[in-house]
Amino acid sequence: SYRKILSKAKKKALVKAWLKDRYPVFKRNFATSAKELEQLITTCQRRGYYPVLFELPRNTAVIGSALNAPTAMYRAKCRALAKKHGVPYVSFVATAKLPNSSFYDLWHLVEPGRKVWQKLLSAKTAALLKRYGYDGGS
Repeated sequence: SYRKILSKAKKKALVKAWLKDRYPVFKRNFATSAKELEQLITTCQRRGYYPVLFELPRNTAVIGSALNAPTAMYRAKCRALAKKHGVPYVSFVATAKLPNSSFYDLWHLVEPGRKVWQKLLSAKTAALLKRYGYDGGS
């Protein structure tokens, strides 16, 4: 709930902690995770599904440029896999323009940010369903 979001100071501390504790793990596991993601894409396609690579929201108002390096790695790999396998890569992070007040922490939305994100997600989901022939028979 927006009534219980973390303070900006606590959120900034989370950024520092992520860089110190999680970023080394991210880098160490990145190649393996990317291979697993590619296997998931190919398994889904082999089973007749239509995978979509989707970037989750993040609190850019607090994060700023602190996570540019890992975000760039992640996005580049996802875009490359999407292109290689002909699947969509979807990101609303820039489009949504969510302020700090839309996040509980760095990643989890609260209202009204959740409503903004859900509207974007619903519209994109409907477009993709139509693209793949699942538009309710219209």
